[in-house]
Amino acid sequence: MHDQNGAIGKLVRRYFLWYEERATRPATPTPPEPTLAERRLCVMERISAIRMVDQIRRTKGPQAAADSLPGIYADVGVRVIASPAPAQQEMDLSSGSGKV
Repeated sequence: MHDQNGAIGKLVRRYFLWYEERATRPATPTPPEPTLAERRLCVMERISAIRMVDQIRRTKGPQAAADSLPGIYADVGVRVIASPAPAQQEMDLSSGSGKV
């Protein structure tokens, strides 16, 4: 009985020491906010990607544009649906309306 209490006590002490070490560890610094110039560059890259997809849609068709979305948008940090069919529906690539 005594060995069991000792083992449980060791586990409890180990837990509290681990928790205390974790709680007193310095917080990870948050990354700085992007500057206005960095945000503008990001917007310009995204606009360029949208224009590129639109150009592909006009020259090669909606399926080619839908197929190009993941690669083009990944280059500018935009996540898209991997399946071409939902992307085509979501962006309405089959019509010329340009509705997003």
